[in-house]
Amino acid sequence: MKRYMKIIGLAALLALCLLLAGCHQSPDETNSPHFNTLPPEQVVTSTPEPQPAETQNLFGDDTGFLPDETETDKPAESGWNIPWGDDSGLETDTPDAEETYQPDYPDIETVTSAPVTEMPSAEPSPTPKSLQRGFTDSEDVREMQKKLKELGYYKGSADGDFGAGTEDAVIAFQKANGLTADGKAGPKTLEKLYGTSAVTAKSASSDSSASTSSSAGKISKDTYLDSGKKGKDVKALQNRLIELGWLSGSASGTYDEATEAAVIAFQKKAKLWADGKAGPKTIEALFSSKAPTGSASSGSTLELGSEGSEVKKLQKRLIDLGYLSGTADGKFGEMTETALKAFQEANGLEADGKAGTKTQNKLYSDEAVRASKSSD
Repeated sequence: MKRYMKIIGLAALLALCLLLAGCHQSPDETNSPHFNTLPPEQVVTSTPEPQPAETQNLFGDDTGFLPDETETDKPAESGWNIPWGDDSGLETDTPDAEETYQPDYPDIETVTSAPVTEMPSAEPSPTPKSLQRGFTDSEDVREMQKKLKELGYYKGSADGDFGAGTEDAVIAFQKANGLTADGKAGPKTLEKLYGTSAVTAKSASSDSSASTSSSAGKISKDTYLDSGKKGKDVKALQNRLIELGWLSGSASGTYDEATEAAVIAFQKKAKLWADGKAGPKTIEALFSSKAPTGSASSGSTLELGSEGSEVKKLQKRLIDLGYLSGTADGKFGEMTETALKAFQEANGLEADGKAGTKTQNKLYSDEAVRASKSSD
């Protein structure tokens, strides 16, 4: 019994010594490997209290940082070289903080908003306007008038008004330069007008007088053709008369009475001196683009009741061919009408007793059929 009591007393003394020794131990010594005798699973470690989410915001807002945090309280592996214990250098104004923050890339410029730069494009060529009669006080018309005047087509003043004179000048320019002569200065006309290849009025007039041409052929300047002439110029003249409807048949190259009659008919229609001779003015009018066309009702038809030199000439021809007897008095009477019908029948024409273009062309041609002896 005494033995048990002695053991209990020793154990109590030992416990007291251990208790006293634990009361004077530093808290840091509990983590020392030399003092920790407990098994690994029994070692008690303090769990760090989780910080609020806002303490992790490293940019622009430092409200999550605690004023008494020290550098040793932050994990070293975060990688951010920020003095945790001193936040005096951080800006509290969010916009300024965003402006002062620059990533550590020395070779790259941070651009907050890239300016939009439009690529220069080739300047389009101005589209010419269509100028026509009716434009007033127009700078474009004024410039056009100056150019037409420079080329010799316009004689008036460059006032910017597109009137009749300007229209005539535009038409003349268009004709001389192979354009549609409508009097309207469209893109093609303006392009030609301001171009380097524009034909001047002087050049156009010189070319026209030097050589008048058409689909029928060419006739040199100063040509004078009349009855009895022969050659290529006569043939070109006849082809043009045929083309316009003043002469029928084919071009023989001989200036016969039929050609003369056709020229007279054309001269009358063109309001020229009707002498039957193709001089420079007649030839110019004949080969112009405005040459009048011939027809049965063109004014050259002779019939019962007609009088004058043409009737007298008709009668002489009928007498020569043997269809009419007597003298030529210049009066288209019944005898002349009967003789003319006989001529038309013999030459395959409509026997209406009227001397129209076809009848006169045949009558004055070398191919006219003479009257038979029984008709005398």
